[in-house]
Amino acid sequence: MKRTMRKRYILVNYKRDLQLKLQGMTQGNRSVEECFKKTEVAMIRVAIYEESEVTMARFLNGLNHDIMDVVKL
Repeated sequence: MKRTMRKRYILVNYKRDLQLKLQGMTQGNRSVEECFKKTEVAMIRVAIYEESEVTMARFLNGLNHDIMDVVKL
């Protein structure tokens, strides 16, 4: 029922804005755990279901460079 209501009443621009926000997400001052939780919530809101490798690449891309280098090792 939620899916039907969303398709009918949520504007296309709203979903596009959520997708852009997800794409541009960065860690900033947050911890890695906080960043991961925000990413998960954003993916649920946008209703993106993708392979785990794609999700991991998206998440790693938003981390601070020093942490990203350590995680890649």
